[in-house]
Amino acid sequence: TANSEEIIMSWRQDEEEEEGDEEREFTTRPEHTILLIDARENMFEQMNDEGETYFGASLKTAFGFLKHKIIASDKDMVGVILFGTKNKTSTDAVSENVFTLVPLEVPVAKSVSSVGAAAEEDFDPSSHPFGGSIAPSETCPLKDALFTCSQGFLGCADSGKDSSKRIYLFTNDDDPLNGDKSEEDPVVQSARDALDMGAELQLFQMKHGEAGFEVDKFYKRVLFHDEDEFDESRVQAAATFSQIEARLLKKAHRKRTLARLPVIISAAPGTAEASASSSASSSASSSASALPSIAFHVQLLVTTSETKITKLKADAETNELIKSRTKTLDALTGETLDELDIKTYQEIGSHNERAYITKAEMKTIKAWDKNPGVTLLGFHDRSWLQPHYNVHSPYFIYPDEEAMQGSTVAFVALYRSLLKKDKIAIARFTPRNNSSPKLVALMPQVEEFDAEGEQTQAPGFNVVVLPWANDIRDVQLDVKTQPLTQTPPAEEAVTKAEILVGTLTADRAQTQSYHNPVLQKSYEQLQSMALYSTNEWEAAGGDAVRDTLNPDKAMLGEIEPYIADFFSALPTETTTPKAPKRKKVDDDGDGGTAKKAKSDDVGKSAALNWTDLAAKGLIGKQTVGVLKAYCKENGLGVSGKKGDLVERVEEHLAS
Repeated sequence: TANSEEIIMSWRQDEEEEEGDEEREFTTRPEHTILLIDARENMFEQMNDEGETYFGASLKTAFGFLKHKIIASDKDMVGVILFGTKNKTSTDAVSENVFTLVPLEVPVAKSVSSVGAAAEEDFDPSSHPFGGSIAPSETCPLKDALFTCSQGFLGCADSGKDSSKRIYLFTNDDDPLNGDKSEEDPVVQSARDALDMGAELQLFQMKHGEAGFEVDKFYKRVLFHDEDEFDESRVQAAATFSQIEARLLKKAHRKRTLARLPVIISAAPGTAEASASSSASSSASSSASALPSIAFHVQLLVTTSETKITKLKADAETNELIKSRTKTLDALTGETLDELDIKTYQEIGSHNERAYITKAEMKTIKAWDKNPGVTLLGFHDRSWLQPHYNVHSPYFIYPDEEAMQGSTVAFVALYRSLLKKDKIAIARFTPRNNSSPKLVALMPQVEEFDAEGEQTQAPGFNVVVLPWANDIRDVQLDVKTQPLTQTPPAEEAVTKAEILVGTLTADRAQTQSYHNPVLQKSYEQLQSMALYSTNEWEAAGGDAVRDTLNPDKAMLGEIEPYIADFFSALPTETTTPKAPKRKKVDDDGDGGTAKKAKSDDVGKSAALNWTDLAAKGLIGKQTVGVLKAYCKENGLGVSGKKGDLVERVEEHLAS
């Protein structure tokens, strides 16, 4: 039988296993991405002073993306399509001036190598099968290119509802139709056909000349369904290859959906949600039950999750996995107990009477909430949520329009209302079936952008798991008897510290992502094996990936005077440090530490017949103390290990 303490321990163990399962149960959808690259003559102009062209930068970005995907996933598919070429893919192809460089497929070595060859600086477009480029003054085949992308998604056998479809458009021309309004509507319609089938269209624009890239000229209508929601300040043109590559990798970062849950604001009377909500909030008024059912759906995302490594046991000889079986034995008789023989009980009353709980009853007790979701309980001031309440890594929720239409509208209404009133929502959170509910705070997160217009922080709600009373330590400080004192720093030191910090420069992208050089080397080796090429890491002398944890030596050299100036303003140590003790040197001057041999070792050494021991080969059987005593007595050195002492004694006796 199991008592109440065992029940609690079992319960906690189940909760820990549930939390681990929640972190592992990611529902990842295969990603199908088509890189649509402008290949007209305007893309072969120089992008910067280094002689790099817009077309070359785009293909280098595509090459890096394919190399990333070839080891990242065996389900994601990538295609590369060029528009504005003189030739088409084949004679049977419908679209003119559109060339499929890589069909939509799981990346393989041949296709990746072909893109890498086209990305070389000495690449000649006229010698390639796409036959060179058309002039910008000719009719831009963007409509046919978008149609080819849609056909690529439809022709893919695995491109179903469960896959995410993306089209990344690379160009430096903000007016590809040269102001021809008659050609604009067919292009917009072709783009919206792709959007209606679930594809996401992203523009990777590049600066062209001093005028830059004006999205408002043409692409405003192509990229967005609702032109009123378009914000031109968010779409900034890239000026370098590194900016294009960083933006593409950021877009390609996989967002892991942990679950799809309803957010229940109010439940209709008689439903399970209504009964659960009323039991959770006993202070709710009777009029609250008359509210209509209001709910919307969200995606539960995880931003930070510890990697769970599952340990497997294998047979030492066959290397086959071992299946473990657990048996419960009676402590008195040693007999194997069946599940029916094991009972759980809770002691109650003054006489500690046992109340037995069946396995079915235990399962019912653990089933806190059969309907996973987020149930709103009330609201609180934002200032009430303290930083130390964030004990667990927070979740993030975003509207799920696919699960329920109108979820975005309801989500945005709640989001804007909480931001305006500076409030947070308190809710009961059940992540999945039969998991224990948690009390959480829904904290709205403001959308932020960097200087290039890229989104650095998405709008939505952080789901902060509120701690229980036992999770927070109650530290008692007796300020009256032990007042907290703090010596204010000197004004000169503060001023010089501000100057020092002001001279420091750090790349924000680097500070948020530190690469492990050893792990990056492994990735390079995997890529080389997948591409059947030489190891790029070894070819680069092992420096292909820089250790970002090492400080920037050039920057440290520049700010060295400011560092010295800051330390000169700090208070100096007034106490005189003690001189270190000098080590005693052996009499033979070999630098070893002299230790006095114990009196018993000296006595043993004097009592032994060393000549007889040497003849029988027993010198090595003596202790180090006895050997040192003999060496000391005969003026030999006492430094070194036991083997050195034995050799020294044997040589002395042999002489």
